[in-house]
Amino acid sequence: MTENKRAAFRIQNPMQISYELASQNEIDSGNFLYDEPESDDFSYEQQISHFKHMIQQLEPQLALQNKALQNYFYVIEQRIELLETLFLVEHGNFSNPQALDISETGMAFGTSERYDNTTWFKISLLLPTNMKIINILSQVVNCRDATEDTNLATEYPFWTAVKFVHFEQQHQRQLTQFLLHQQVKN
Repeated sequence: MTENKRAAFRIQNPMQISYELASQNEIDSGNFLYDEPESDDFSYEQQISHFKHMIQQLEPQLALQNKALQNYFYVIEQRIELLETLFLVEHGNFSNPQALDISETGMAFGTSERYDNTTWFKISLLLPTNMKIINILSQVVNCRDATEDTNLATEYPFWTAVKFVHFEQQHQRQLTQFLLHQQVKN
């Protein structure tokens, strides 16, 4: 793909990002593995997950009975998802918005450490257009000193490029929609 075509599907945008090293199990399975909660308490996140599951179970039955009630539950589900996102952003490891160079196949961002090509990350991105969090398993393809390129607007000493290796189809669609929206907007 020529550089012009590649640039047409890439944006440079400040976004909130959370990343951490992926475990060997996550790399082998292609999925994020989440740590089990340390307490037996029914946490806020577990309650949200429980409510979302209940609504998803009720939706098919409601569609047959009452369209207005189905729409009401859809609105509730959307608000629960927004609360979940806000909770994760507030209590998670999300950075302040930082400059990203992102496309459908990978991205580059500032890091405080140098990483080699054997490094794998679990990356979570907050899409600002719809407040959705997408999770991506990715592998480092390049890491260079940020000072080597004066066009980089980053406060981090390194500029790390990753390729997206695995993410859910729904998250892939959301990223594509976000990128298209940003292209049209700009």
